[in-house]
Amino acid sequence: MKERIKNNLVHFGDDETTIPNNKTYLKNTEFQSLTSVKYRDGRVASKKLISLMGANIFTNPKDYEVLNQLLKAIDVKKDDFVLDFFGGSGTTGQAVMELNKEDGGNRKFILVQIPEAIDEKSEAFKEGYKKISDITIERNKRVVEKIDKEIKETEKKK
Repeated sequence: MKERIKNNLVHFGDDETTIPNNKTYLKNTEFQSLTSVKYRDGRVASKKLISLMGANIFTNPKDYEVLNQLLKAIDVKKDDFVLDFFGGSGTTGQAVMELNKEDGGNRKFILVQIPEAIDEKSEAFKEGYKKISDITIERNKRVVEKIDKEIKETEKKK
């Protein structure tokens, strides 16, 4: 106990009526891997989505590589399901598929996106998307095509 007090690992209350408690720091827990998730400038994700979709159709998408790191950090198993209630542009789907490609996993995902209308003045609307869920679906179709192409190219090299 003296050692824990010396190392500032005990929290004492305002008076003698409060029971002392152990202090726990994230860096010393099983969740320490979460601190390894690197955040990046959001423009990186925007540029990657523009590259995939051919137009600037979604504002401030999440970065699939950051989500990929998060999935690894929370130890999503190779046969787990990942649920995203705010599917948006479909980033979580891409992160799951990229992780499966990377480690041979068979994770599945469910993306929930209400059929929210897209502003008629937006680039997305001009590209033919009427609802955000249209973007979600199209992005994930393109990711499947991209990954299939990458796998075939890798197999040809062998």
